[in-house]
Amino acid sequence: MPGTDMVATEQTPDSALAVNDQGGGLAALPDEAPAPAARPAAGTVRRVVQQPMAMQHRTDITLEEYLTEIAAIADGAKELQGRAAATVTFMEELTKLLLSMAGELGEDHNIDSRVTDGITTMAGHAPAVARLCEAASSAYAEAAETALEAARRVAALYQADMEAVHEAGLLSASAARHHE
Repeated sequence: MPGTDMVATEQTPDSALAVNDQGGGLAALPDEAPAPAARPAAGTVRRVVQQPMAMQHRTDITLEEYLTEIAAIADGAKELQGRAAATVTFMEELTKLLLSMAGELGEDHNIDSRVTDGITTMAGHAPAVARLCEAASSAYAEAAETALEAARRVAALYQADMEAVHEAGLLSASAARHHE
């Protein structure tokens, strides 16, 4: 990115951080002075200074956790898609059964027509429910694919970033512009 400077840092594990006595915040241990490493001149050996990553730069979720969560979302959407599709089939069968039942009850069992009319009305609503379930099934399929596509894109972006950081000899990326 034009105008973006990268600062070389090496992150220390959380166990290397101490609790600050004044505010309870995190501070570097006394023997570790946090300072960014300067860029080495061509042909020189570069020394990387260890420093903790500031709290505002840490995330609450790792890439692996994100990918696991997004996969769970996709799996859940696929499961719901299957349920919605099964409901469509069930509603088609229910319509046939209700119409058959209404006919049989009205003809063979002398059931009041208000009851058979109610059953026929229910059967008449079943196709609308089936259409809603078809729409839900399609939406769940789209949600599952969207979740997987998001995971693919985030993973590809993260991979490209990590390759650039590695090629630059850094352990993490930090844009100097972010601190302005």
